[in-house]
Amino acid sequence: MPSRDDVKKVKQLIHSNVEWQFFFEKISSPDWLEPLYEEGIFTKPENVKKEGDILRIPSWPPGKYLINVASIKSGKVLEIIKNIPETENPNILEACVDALIAMPADISIGLIKKIQHWIDKEYQYNLSQKVGALIVKYFHNNKAEEALLLCKKLLYISPEKYGESKRSFYARNIWEYNEIIKLIVPNIVMVESKKKFIILLCNHLEKIIIQKTNANDDQCIDNSSIWRRNINESNLIADDDPKDILINWIYSLSSEISKNNDNLLGEIFLELSKRKLPIFSRIALYLLTENITTTKLVASSLLDERFLRFDDIWHEYALLLKNGFTLLDAVTQDAVLNFITSFNFKASEEHADFNEYRRFKLLTLINENLKSDWKEKFNELKKKYNTIERPEYLYYFSGVQEIKPINHIDINEFQEKNLQDIKLHLVSWVQPVEERYGESTDGLSLMLQKIVTLRFNEFSENLELFKLENAKFVGAIIHGFSEAVGEGKNINWIPILKYCSWVVRQINLTSEMNSRNIGMYTNWSSVKYDVYSLIKNGFTSNNCLFSLELRESVWGIIEYGVSDYAQDIGDEREDKDYYFVAINRARGVAFECAVRYGLWLIQVLEIDSRKANRSFYPELFTLLDQHLDVQIEKSKYIWAVYGRWFPWLFLLDNAWAKDNSATLFSLDSQIKAYTLAAWNAYLMYSQPYDNIFDIIQWQYLDALNQLNESYDQSGEKPLNRLIDHIIIFVLRGKIESNSPIIDLLYKNSNLKIRLHVISFMGRLLNKDVFETAMSFWDFRVHECNKVKSWDELAEFGWWVNAGCLPAEWMLQQVIFVLEKVHTIFLSHRVVESLVNLCPDYPKETFEVFKLIVDNKVLEHGFYLWRSPAKSLVPMLMDSPYREGVIALIHKLGSYGLVEFWQILKE
Repeated sequence: MPSRDDVKKVKQLIHSNVEWQFFFEKISSPDWLEPLYEEGIFTKPENVKKEGDILRIPSWPPGKYLINVASIKSGKVLEIIKNIPETENPNILEACVDALIAMPADISIGLIKKIQHWIDKEYQYNLSQKVGALIVKYFHNNKAEEALLLCKKLLYISPEKYGESKRSFYARNIWEYNEIIKLIVPNIVMVESKKKFIILLCNHLEKIIIQKTNANDDQCIDNSSIWRRNINESNLIADDDPKDILINWIYSLSSEISKNNDNLLGEIFLELSKRKLPIFSRIALYLLTENITTTKLVASSLLDERFLRFDDIWHEYALLLKNGFTLLDAVTQDAVLNFITSFNFKASEEHADFNEYRRFKLLTLINENLKSDWKEKFNELKKKYNTIERPEYLYYFSGVQEIKPINHIDINEFQEKNLQDIKLHLVSWVQPVEERYGESTDGLSLMLQKIVTLRFNEFSENLELFKLENAKFVGAIIHGFSEAVGEGKNINWIPILKYCSWVVRQINLTSEMNSRNIGMYTNWSSVKYDVYSLIKNGFTSNNCLFSLELRESVWGIIEYGVSDYAQDIGDEREDKDYYFVAINRARGVAFECAVRYGLWLIQVLEIDSRKANRSFYPELFTLLDQHLDVQIEKSKYIWAVYGRWFPWLFLLDNAWAKDNSATLFSLDSQIKAYTLAAWNAYLMYSQPYDNIFDIIQWQYLDALNQLNESYDQSGEKPLNRLIDHIIIFVLRGKIESNSPIIDLLYKNSNLKIRLHVISFMGRLLNKDVFETAMSFWDFRVHECNKVKSWDELAEFGWWVNAGCLPAEWMLQQVIFVLEKVHTIFLSHRVVESLVNLCPDYPKETFEVFKLIVDNKVLEHGFYLWRSPAKSLVPMLMDSPYREGVIALIHKLGSYGLVEFWQILKE
């Protein structure tokens, strides 16, 4: 019989988790349980350790033994589990659940609350699946209430996290979430338990939909007809949505228990339809359609105005009408017909046609079963609205092409029309009343675009015909010309520029004016954007470049667009990347075109770039001066365009750029929000040029002075780019190690920034700059030695990876880093380089590898260097350091890397 003294002896002999694992695999007698517990083996488990970005999750060898003896010593194992200290270690929690599964259900239910608490833990591997298996055991052992309590917790979906990047449920992914339900459902035998499980799933679904759609008691809209077109089909576009999983199981289980059972069908129908969100009424109606055994419920449902009030429920109501109408008696049929032909989907008189069209759609579903008087009414409506495709859908879409443009005219037929007939077709076009997204208007626009590209000369000569009210058609014409330019066609710019001048002066109509004609698109902002995109092509296309005679016309369009402040209606949101905003707005692209205009003139006037100045394009610099004033230019994204194009503004006029650089970039000014937008755009979208650095190097100092203040707001990307610029200038010799910029960089930077300096410089290393880099490295080592802090040097692995450093110097630095920092990033690349260096530098190679092993160098929680080490270790075994290597192999085995033991055997 093992005693506590025996356990003490074992503890003296065992020094690693690998050895403990071996021990617990070999003992099988439950007699060890008591002395092991008394000696604290189960009550002092290692917790999760987080070191920076590295997460270490220790194994728990005693867990395997607990599982093995749980069925024999259930009471004692339960006591041990209760007394295990609070832990985040998933290996411990999973072992505990496995032990609970192994013991009788009557005993393990005593830990229900503790299990629910475990489910909340942050770090999980297979805990959800194991709890699912425990739930199955409870259902098998008539512990349904306890099983449902765990189901409620395990299948919970956080409404607050739903739809965010952070996982909203406890399973590792949506596949596993579904697999857990798939594991549980077949083991729920009792009908009452199945009903409770359905209600549980409905509650979870309801909460996440309400959170996502902000639904409330007054406006129960869930837009489910968009994200779940059919109840019996998952969304083909987003099949990883928990909503779909829940709906699948609610429908499947409800269908299973209500089939051929009118009472259960009525119960389930009531439970679902009483909920306020349309998705539940949809499931209820579909269940009824699939299991029509009681005409009473069919009749009451078809006469329930709740089911016609919401667009989302249309499809399921229509299916029930189509399949259930013929089963009703004549009196009830008349009642249903009177109901649907008098129902007002929209209350106001101006929607009379809208209401009539929807009633016609419903009658279409049952037209073959209409009696003579109702048939006559249907035929009258058919003459007005024609045949409807798939009336069971309120808005019918095919497959995943839900808003794909559709054509009501053949493109060849449209192509054969003369321009007058094309115009007539466009101005007389009325979008069908049943369309929700303007698919046919989009289809007609795309056809028009293709025809303009094919017949660009004919259209350019007759553009006066196409000064249309519908902005979408005008945009199609502009796009057609852009396609022609892209294909290298030699277009006539004069009439096109005149047309563009008309387009940019159009004004957006209000929504009230727009609503008078369905399909009349009067938002000109996107069309103006297309115009400036076309102008940009005119500056850059080799075959269609603007000629000098177009200078005045081109500038007139650009100048108007830059000053079109109506495009900036509404508050400008606080955005970290204002240049991205600029290139997605008409004014922003127009302002870019202004800079391109100057560069175009340098090209066509053949101006010597060394002599370029504002006298060659005074109109451009008048505009630049005007908008470099926040009293006039209040849009930060325009300031971002200044920053993005600053090197080219310097090319256009050196003196102007020098004189205005302080206004544009100073972060100490009262207009800091604007200058920061310009500075960030310069950093993120312009390359570091030496001549630009010469005139704004003070700005790099200014930015470094405000690292903490500015870059908490402006984000990590501009900060990284600032560091990147500085490192590039260091390698080019523009910035010395002892310069004020470097001094300020290290004075104001944190460890993350300093690590980035070393890693980025390592990525840029090549044979042309490595000597400069080595000098900078020596400078940083000297500074680190002074303060006795070397952590920033851990990124030296990037330098090793460059493959251009002197081998002996490089190995010395690796040894230094490992001695001081005890780790090195890109450790696998370091060990790969050791494989190549070992024949010539065996001593240094062994020393580096020993430091890596002794320090247990990990990256992202893994020994990334273990693979190249399999090639290195045999080479070191043949070196003078064989004995030391053997000791390292044994140490690797104690880390669990037992594959290295094979090298000793060989």
